[in-house]
Amino acid sequence: MTTRLRRLLLLLGASILMMQALFISIGMVYSETTIDTEEQEQIALPPMKNLLKEEQASDARFFFTRTRMQGMVKEPIQVTFFSNQEVSEAQVFLPEEVTILKEQLPSGISVEEGEQPNEWIVRSKRAQHTFVLTLIVEKEGNYELLVEETTAHLEIREQEKTSEEVPVEEAELFEDDPAEQDELKEENEVEEGQENEQPVKEVNETVSKNMREKQVDEEEPNALAQVVETTVFDGEIAEVATMAQFREAIDNPDIGVISIQANITETTANILTVNRPLLIQGNGYTLTFGINEGYFQLEEVSQASTVRIENAILTKVGVTPLINATVENSKNWTVELEDITEVNANTMRLASLPEGSIHFTGGVSKFTCTASTQTFIEAKKVVATNQAEVTISRGNATVFFSSATVADPKITVEQGSTITITTTSGVANTIDLKGENPEIFLQSGELDVATVGTTNTPTNTTNNTIALTGNTPKITMNSSAQLTVQSTLAKRGIHLAGNNAQLLVSNSELSITSATQVAINITGNHSSFSSENSTIQLVSTTGIAMNMTGESPQLIFDSSTVNFTSSSGQRLHLEGANPLLSLSNTKLTMEKGTGRGIYLTGATPRVLMDHSQLLLTSGDAFYEIALQGTDALLSLSNQSKIEITGEDVGSTGNILIGDRKDRPKLSVTGGSRISITAASKSSGYGDSQNQAIHLSGENPKVTVTEKSAVK
Repeated sequence: MTTRLRRLLLLLGASILMMQALFISIGMVYSETTIDTEEQEQIALPPMKNLLKEEQASDARFFFTRTRMQGMVKEPIQVTFFSNQEVSEAQVFLPEEVTILKEQLPSGISVEEGEQPNEWIVRSKRAQHTFVLTLIVEKEGNYELLVEETTAHLEIREQEKTSEEVPVEEAELFEDDPAEQDELKEENEVEEGQENEQPVKEVNETVSKNMREKQVDEEEPNALAQVVETTVFDGEIAEVATMAQFREAIDNPDIGVISIQANITETTANILTVNRPLLIQGNGYTLTFGINEGYFQLEEVSQASTVRIENAILTKVGVTPLINATVENSKNWTVELEDITEVNANTMRLASLPEGSIHFTGGVSKFTCTASTQTFIEAKKVVATNQAEVTISRGNATVFFSSATVADPKITVEQGSTITITTTSGVANTIDLKGENPEIFLQSGELDVATVGTTNTPTNTTNNTIALTGNTPKITMNSSAQLTVQSTLAKRGIHLAGNNAQLLVSNSELSITSATQVAINITGNHSSFSSENSTIQLVSTTGIAMNMTGESPQLIFDSSTVNFTSSSGQRLHLEGANPLLSLSNTKLTMEKGTGRGIYLTGATPRVLMDHSQLLLTSGDAFYEIALQGTDALLSLSNQSKIEITGEDVGSTGNILIGDRKDRPKLSVTGGSRISITAASKSSGYGDSQNQAIHLSGENPKVTVTEKSAVK
């Protein structure tokens, strides 16, 4: 045997000894009894997996923290995915144009090509939940990334195009109609052009502003996903079967993962102090806190930290929440929950994290206790991602709460997730966000709330299903989101109270039903409700279906299908200095009721219709359309249509413009028409009764041009 071969064998033998020592230290044992080269080729080393967890890892599920990402050509982008179980290996498929930057892999992580085309095997020296890859893409396009059976989409753009995209999109969305352009050119000759173009321009500016804000909002989930990204839980694994062992593991700073092996119960007053990231694996067992003074207390941490509880059954008695943190200490804490079930035999409050976050990361979680009247979750952020299914049933309780001292509270439901909430009779606001800039954000997600109210008159703090009451409250929906609210008695459906309130709906479905109170109530200066490519259904039995008050309330529907129904209340009420209802490519149906149909009152009330339909069924003693104020305007353009049918039981009339105010105007252009076939009272007429269309005030003006008709 040559000296060179002998050295090689010694080196190989030393390497094997080092590998054995390493594997033994983490619970993995390998043995090699031969160094024959030919035999080694025939017996390949098994993949590096945690053999103690191999059976569990076979059922591991993978998730991306962001299912849709954006980046630039030839600029690194980080992609993070995680598993519901600890694993040391993941199968990743990347398009040919996408490259992994191996030099930027985290310590202990390696990648190698797999046997299938575009397959990569990501391996870790120790089993873990979270993996981060830095990628670079060579050319512009939309790409699909695959981890096991989970998919994410990556949109890559050329750098020089980013500054042009928004203006181009706005130009396409708000391109002027050719007929309207002709009217602008002849504005000095055709008087009606002067009347109609300025309102349309103002509405377009408003819609443009709302759309730009919505585009910014759609980017927010990416930033949010980075904030709540799943933590890597460093440290040892402790398997516990008693509460004493559980408490000992909580106190041990070397423990990063606690694996529960049996049902355990706390019967004595013990506060479990947590000051580090910690994963609690319930493994389907029950964790019971049978005393009020037993709970988790999250201490101050210097950086973002996470407590994660998964696959567990939880139960607790008393008024103290299961998980607690002070206002100051909660700022850096996120509590992650997945596959959690609550025992329906207690009054458990889940968490009080005034400045912290609750994140439902996936799975199916059910919290049921119809006897509980305590606030269920107090947090600054509540997030549901990765197709999480969350069901919460309580008594007369607030389910999600954020106090007035907490700025920017937010509820986010995205990535195919669903949150379903039901409560029993009472005045508690079911969702109650009080601080500045409160928001509910739904993107490819669903929020369903059904609650029983009382006969008490609602306020900001009582008898609302959803109440956002700080300045600039906002509900944003896009990408096939769904929001469904059902309330009874005098409990309002949605209540937004604050200046600059916004309800923005894009490519989504909104359905709100109330009984004796308002389905949607928005109050505050400069408020707006806009819809694009969406379905809107508002129903109130005896209350108002849609109510907006304050300076410049604006209701803007674009390419949407809208239905307002109220049996005896007003169907639509806008009150303020400059109330506006704008319909573009929209069908608005108002079914029969004994209250007003459209009622706008203020300095300059306007209803503007562009290629839209307004169908009203009368059956009351009030006007179907009433615009009360100076410079009131009802404008139909581009083949728009108003149809009023039915039978009035009174004698007021059908359309009122002005109501003794100066310069009321009716404009019907571009092949539009107004058709009124409703019967009225058989006797009596005059300035304020029995008139189909009444322009009331000094200098009234009616314009009917371009094959339009009023009949």
